[in-house]
Amino acid sequence: RLGFEPDGLRVQDSGQATPTAAPEASVSSRTALRSQMFWWLAAAFTLDSIANLGVIPHLVPLLTERGFQPATVAAVAGSIGLIQVLGRLAFAPATRRVPIGVLAIWTYVLRALALLVLLFVKGTPGLMLFALFFGIANGASTLARAGLVAQTFGPAHFGAINGSISTIVALMTTVAPLLVGFLRVRTGAYDTAIWLLTALACLATMAAMRARRLPELK
Repeated sequence: RLGFEPDGLRVQDSGQATPTAAPEASVSSRTALRSQMFWWLAAAFTLDSIANLGVIPHLVPLLTERGFQPATVAAVAGSIGLIQVLGRLAFAPATRRVPIGVLAIWTYVLRALALLVLLFVKGTPGLMLFALFFGIANGASTLARAGLVAQTFGPAHFGAINGSISTIVALMTTVAPLLVGFLRVRTGAYDTAIWLLTALACLATMAAMRARRLPELK
């Protein structure tokens, strides 16, 4: 022994390691899967992902159909990726002042607002506002999901629980671009699909609100 415990903790004169904080309480993956909290959160994450992935693959043809020039369309599509980085950078400081569950709710509200802007606000100002709202929602939703899973179920089984949720989200969201394409072909425009995605974003907000009202598992 060299006078240190693992991670560099010094051994006191009494021979005992410096006291450390108690480990965070965690929920087993089996308990998580049986809880209402897991399924309400999974529903929120899935619905928001569908609202996101239903738009992104169709954004270029959607905006082109509305008469925007290719350069403008490319600028809007590219700006969403840039703005989502800013959304992630702003999310972490915001968690010091606002509970992460509340931030998740507002993230999904922002997603719905972005889609409403796409429907009702015409011209370049509408595109800029859509890109701003949608990009921030994209960046924040990624961190909100990981943060909520860690906060709700603890760190011990984070990988298994988050992996289970990710599997549900991945399976359900694969149909989103196909559904939007189907509605575009059947109706001759994207408006019906955008209305549907807006409704799903609202349902994601409601699911996150429901999860926030449930008692803690730990």
